[in-house]
Amino acid sequence: MSADFLVIIPTYRRPKFLPGTILSALGQSGVNVKVVVVDDCPEGSAETQVKALADPRIIYLKNPEPSGGWPSRVRNRGFNYAASANIPGEFVHFLDDDDIVPEGHYASVAQIFAAHKDIGVVFGIVATFIEPSDDKDIRVLQEKALQHEKYCFDKAAKRASTYCRIASRVPVAGDKLLQFLFTTYSQFGHPMFVCSAAVIRRKSVAEIHGFDPQMRLMEDNEFYTRAIRHCGVYFTGKPSINYRVGSASALMHSLVLSEEEKLKEYNEIQTCVAQKKARLKKELGLRFYTDKILFFTVVNPRLALKRIRLKLLRLRGINPDITVR
Repeated sequence: MSADFLVIIPTYRRPKFLPGTILSALGQSGVNVKVVVVDDCPEGSAETQVKALADPRIIYLKNPEPSGGWPSRVRNRGFNYAASANIPGEFVHFLDDDDIVPEGHYASVAQIFAAHKDIGVVFGIVATFIEPSDDKDIRVLQEKALQHEKYCFDKAAKRASTYCRIASRVPVAGDKLLQFLFTTYSQFGHPMFVCSAAVIRRKSVAEIHGFDPQMRLMEDNEFYTRAIRHCGVYFTGKPSINYRVGSASALMHSLVLSEEEKLKEYNEIQTCVAQKKARLKKELGLRFYTDKILFFTVVNPRLALKRIRLKLLRLRGINPDITVR
């Protein structure tokens, strides 16, 4: 039987979370699933967890060149391996190794893709959760991180719903308007979802040449910005991933970062944002600037005012972007 979904899971020393993540993908009903686990640990520590599950639908791949925390490269390796090994799957889910796929999600996504042949990306609401630590101090940090992430993703879901509502009222080219709204917000606004919250057609991944291997952080936002611009998008309005918050081993926004490490992370994120803008300017040319003007004057002028206020704060030596998570 051919697989409808090809699930790529990069992993790095997550023995506590990885089995649950894999099982949440394999347990989806009404679809066929193949899972490729790309072990980015130099010692190949995830092999034990994969073998313990004893499921022929799981393919274990040890990364021959461990990336040292470079998810774009690890995801590309998993996707390219699946292509070279003829592993089937019409739709691709790049699933992080500590997230959980909601029950029935893949079947719902498959129906959406079947009904919208011209759409390449489907995403939904990011549902945040924590597993409370036994340590009281850590629990306080977890709750704070959960509140922050929940606020951000609830706000993103409301914006996505608003964009869908606006586009539905346009009798001609509503899909194109929706694509423009999501694309420009991804380009000039904030990330609307995490990597695990979206599913993309396999052919679309190949057409946009996968993730940018030069980006270590924000790589999923950059990837899906290009994908939405290239092949359109559908927002389900339902939870599409259970997103774990407050993990001490998180690649970004770890609970145990010092102030110096937070500043380093912030600066690296800003570098990646600059890389993303440089690539967009090169690919879009003049359209990059026209889209930017339309976005900040028509689509979201309030965000333009907020950006001006933040720049003024930074000129005064205040950096409001570095927060405790």
